[in-house]
Order: sequence, then C-alpha cells, then structure tokens
Amino acid sequence: MFHKRDFSLQFRDTISALNSNCFNIVSSRMRFLSQLAILNAVLSFGTSALSGDNLDVNSGREVVSQWVKTRSLISQIKRDWVDEKDLLQSSIELNKAELDKTDKNFSELEKQNTNLKEEFSERDIYKKDLDSIEAKLTTRIQKTEASLLALVDRLPEPLHQKIQPLVEKLPKEDAGISVSIRLQTVVGLMNEIEKWDGSITLDSQSYSSKEGSSVLIDVIYIGLGQGYFANNDKANPVAGVIMPSGNGWIFDEQNSLADKIRKLVGVYKGQPAEYVNVPLKIH
Repeated sequence: MFHKRDFSLQFRDTISALNSNCFNIVSSRMRFLSQLAILNAVLSFGTSALSGDNLDVNSGREVVSQWVKTRSLISQIKRDWVDEKDLLQSSIELNKAELDKTDKNFSELEKQNTNLKEEFSERDIYKKDLDSIEAKLTTRIQKTEASLLALVDRLPEPLHQKIQPLVEKLPKEDAGISVSIRLQTVVGLMNEIEKWDGSITLDSQSYSSKEGSSVLIDVIYIGLGQGYFANNDKANPVAGVIMPSGNGWIFDEQNSLADKIRKLVGVYKGQPAEYVNVPLKIH
C-alpha cells in the first residue's frame, strides 16, 4: 500500500537535486565574476602602462600581450557562460519533468489507495454476510440432521440398509466437519428417502410367521405409507399388510390376502395389469 512518507522522501530528493543545480549556478556566476575581476585588473594595468610617462616599447609590448590575453579571457568567459547556460537549462527541464512525473505518480497512487480501501471495505461486508449465512445454515443443518436420525429407525429395512453409509456420516456432535460436507450428506439422505417415498419397491426377505416357521416372502412397499407381503407357497399361504410405526414397520398377517397380493406382485413384475382389491389404511 502506498505511504505518503515514500512520496516525501522522493520529493525531498528532487528538491535536493534542484538545490544542487542552484549551487552550480551560483558557482558558475562566482567564476564569471572572478574572471571579470581579472579582466578589470588587466585593463587597469593596460591603461596604466599606456599613460604618459610610462609609454615605451616594452610597455607597449606588455600592453599588447595583456590585450591578447584579455581578448582570450573574454572569449573563454563567453564560451563558459553558453555551456553553463545550456547545462542549467537542461537541468531545469529535467527536474521539471521529474516533478511532473512525481505528481502524476502521486495522484495515481492516491487513486489506487482509495480504490483498495473501497475494495477491502466491500470484501469485509461480503465476508460478514457469508459468516452470517453460514451460521444460519449450520443451525438449520443441525436441526435437519437430528430429524433424520430420529426418522432412520422408522424407515423400511431395505431403505435403512441402503442409506446406512450416509447415516454413519451424520455427526453425533460437533466434530468439526465442514458445512459443505454436512450439507451434502443431508441432501443425499433426503434424496434417497424422497425417491423411495415416490415409488413402488419390491423386496424379498425372510419372515417368521405366527406359526413360528421361517418363510421367504415378497414385500412390496407403496412409498413410505404402507406395504404388502406374501409367500409363493399356495399350500401354506403367508401374507399380510405392513405399516410404519415409531419402532419400525409392523407386519400384520392376513393370510386371506395371499392370492391378491401375489397378483399385485405379478403385475409389478410385468404380468398383465388388472385391478387388485387390497386394504389401504390412510394415516
């Protein structure tokens, strides 16, 4: 993130460079004044040498020599001044460009800093919303998990066995399982239960009759509302109705229904359809 201190340091360096250039200007001006002082001394000497009593051949030669030196010095001063002037002008333009660039960078960084603050603020609000949604979702999932656990023992045995792997994933307490995993488990269980409830399911299982004999029966479930069972032994028929209860499904033997229930099972397996009159209890 941008810090104003960094900009202050950069600005200070720029000012130092400008001060250095100003120092160079002053130094050049001082050299120029020194050269003028030397030139003035030379001219004074020449004037003195040409005055009345001092005029002679040697003095004339000396004056000429000094004059030549003076002209050379004047030319040198002009050249130095032109060079110094160009250098100073370049330094001024360069420093001005640096200042403009620094101002532009400062504006850009200030804009970026403002945008970042707004973005961080939006993300903070978004995170708080997500945390609130997660807390509410966790509460609902916990209630749904408790309801499913209470419902499991009341489901038909085939369905119970089918969903047992998912039931085992339900946390008995807060075990640090992520909300997403818990939600997947709950949705999976509810889908399986709703699928069973909306369909007719045929199952074969062993059953202990009232007479104490163990027989193989066909059980046909009408969703989660009711079911029927019957064996295939016409000589010793075993049949009846099964109903859900708080402790699982109750088998109510009604052997007189054996033929009708066998027809019902046959229709389910693909035999020609026909109306079968069997008892139905509405809960």
